[in-house]
Amino acid sequence: MSEILPTFLKNKFLNEFQEAERELGHKKLPHHSLFQKIQDVLEHTITSPSMVRDAKASLYDLNDTLADCVMFCEKHKAHKMKPFSPAEYSFLCKTRKQLHQIIAKLRGIQGHDADAPKDSSLLLSSFSSEMDHGLNSSLFGYYKIRGFDQQSEKIIELLRERKAVGIVGTGGLGKTTITEMVVRRVLAGNAFEYSLICHMPLTEDKYDDIKTSVLVKFVEFDEGILFDVKRYEWSIEEMLEKVSDTSKCLIVLDGVKYKSDWYKEYFLTSGTKGPSSESAIIVTSRLQEVAEWMVGNHNLYRMEPISEPEDIWLIFQDEVKKNRLIDVSHPTLLRMKEEIVERCYGLPLAAKALAEIISNRIYEVDCEITETSIIIPRFLKNKFMNDLREAEGGIGKKFRHQYSMFQEIKYVLEQNIVTPSTLRDSKALLYTLNETLADCVTFYEQHKADKWKPFSMAENKFFNEIQKQLHHINVKLRGIKDDTTKTAQGLWLPSSETSDNLEKYLDGKYKIHGFDQQLEKISELLDERKEIGIVGIGGSGKTALAQMVVGKALAEELFRMAYWVSLSDHVDTCDTEMRVLVKCIKQKPGWDFGVEKHNDYSIKRLSNLSRCLIVLDGTNHISHWYKEVASTRRLNRNAIIVTSRLQEVAEGLVGKRNLYHMQPISVPEKIWSIFVDTVEESGLNARYHPVRALKDEIVERCYGLPLAIRTLAEIIPRRIIELDE
Repeated sequence: MSEILPTFLKNKFLNEFQEAERELGHKKLPHHSLFQKIQDVLEHTITSPSMVRDAKASLYDLNDTLADCVMFCEKHKAHKMKPFSPAEYSFLCKTRKQLHQIIAKLRGIQGHDADAPKDSSLLLSSFSSEMDHGLNSSLFGYYKIRGFDQQSEKIIELLRERKAVGIVGTGGLGKTTITEMVVRRVLAGNAFEYSLICHMPLTEDKYDDIKTSVLVKFVEFDEGILFDVKRYEWSIEEMLEKVSDTSKCLIVLDGVKYKSDWYKEYFLTSGTKGPSSESAIIVTSRLQEVAEWMVGNHNLYRMEPISEPEDIWLIFQDEVKKNRLIDVSHPTLLRMKEEIVERCYGLPLAAKALAEIISNRIYEVDCEITETSIIIPRFLKNKFMNDLREAEGGIGKKFRHQYSMFQEIKYVLEQNIVTPSTLRDSKALLYTLNETLADCVTFYEQHKADKWKPFSMAENKFFNEIQKQLHHINVKLRGIKDDTTKTAQGLWLPSSETSDNLEKYLDGKYKIHGFDQQLEKISELLDERKEIGIVGIGGSGKTALAQMVVGKALAEELFRMAYWVSLSDHVDTCDTEMRVLVKCIKQKPGWDFGVEKHNDYSIKRLSNLSRCLIVLDGTNHISHWYKEVASTRRLNRNAIIVTSRLQEVAEGLVGKRNLYHMQPISVPEKIWSIFVDTVEESGLNARYHPVRALKDEIVERCYGLPLAIRTLAEIIPRRIIELDE
């Protein structure tokens, strides 16, 4: 007998799904492919009576979800071209997730031998876990959902006063969630002994079919929320008879869609008008007239969207944390915060759906970017390893010294160059390394015949250059550190990429176009106040402008030397002495800058300098030792320049009156001049006709940002030449 109801539910789904396919077609029914998978599992896997019994709870959910999708499709027949609203989109996301869970549960069901004795305790624990996944996850998981505290308090007050409450509102507002919050609170406060929660179906069938398809969950409060599995096997009428004999019971009819005398006969009579006057009932519905018909107009509570943007954002963050794919402080999420909050329209379900979709997409993109960025470096590393293995026999005999250096580099690659960040940083060196190995192999092949012949002067010079190159590559590879690792002392080390970029910038960017007026203003401010904070968005040229100021000040002998501290790559802080990249720059003949020292310095050593210009570039937080460095300039006639994207950080170091706000370059000709200079620096012709034809579009797309200009200048000409070839 125990498998009669599950078998009925299984056949009911199969028949209704076939009928929906005939009437609506597979293109119109939402999640048709998922329903087909479930149909296949039910027909070929869930066959034995024991498996059908175990699938009972999933079959309830499955029939409800199919009915929801059919009704959703019926509503959109008239205006099928109209785009989905946020609430409708959230509904589709929710049902898709439910179907995936049902598929996983059905595939996890295993058959039992019909003749084997059944362990009742195992059956009960299995059934209880299914119940826990349904209601218990809601009661505990959403108990602390943001923005519902005030509304839940109002509903509890109404429930105490009137014993019948109807909660109405559009889909996605959280009617079920807030109801489960109320149930938990009143049970915890001993206002009721237990609660009967019924999730009503969407379809308007015969009353007998409704009674057999209603999902009933019996909840009892006893040191938490427990489920009485034995009582779950009762019929609805038997359960309601028990309710009538009990002094305190809370009945919940969740998701009522149709007016039915059966509801009033069995639920309202047993709940609020029967022998027990201390029982109560909660009805949730999207349709106001249905809830009003059941509990009366004066007992309605109309759910409102969450009005506080921060509450919506916290719901979104909670769901992102739950997914465990990305961090809630991911820069892409922070940039999208306002748009996400706006698109949720105050609906918790929309916030949760967007959190799942966006976090999944960001995770996929991050994985793609990481994988794509290391494809070439990984290929170059493996190519070198394989080529060296093939060439060991010849090179090892003829060129022993070079061979030993290749082996050292191989060891460094195997030990140090393994993470994505180190592979990316070693890309240029790996190119050079493969070329050097190829040169050695080619040279050996040419001299294989006359291996006893001494080398000429040109050949000796070639080997000296090879040795220098290998030594340079070895040193550089050993200096590459993983961005995410720290030294034993807990101090962050600068990356070699920062060093190369700074040295390159100091060599060639003094005459960058469009900065003349800004250079004069900052030079005047620096001469007058001795401390300047340059703030602006990323790519606006703060670093370039600061380097121009340094060059001008050293050329005019306003300072004895300049110390450049690059902070943009560092995300950790040590208040005592954090090792950062410090460059000591002295004036040399002409407008040329040379890096005299390139070592790791302690910031505290800067306090002993006099007549120095100190630059803290890319400051992203305020630290005690930053302020200490800034304060030394007053004692030793020093000056300081701080660059930052964050106005509050620069203001905290140099004061509000000493801030200079960077503006994008507004003159189109100056933008084009920067583009031309960058193209010609790379040895290409910027006046090549296809490049000049794109002038207006290039100027428009750069938005006056020097970094965007230089990036386009490095990409566009080479791409045009590749296409022409």
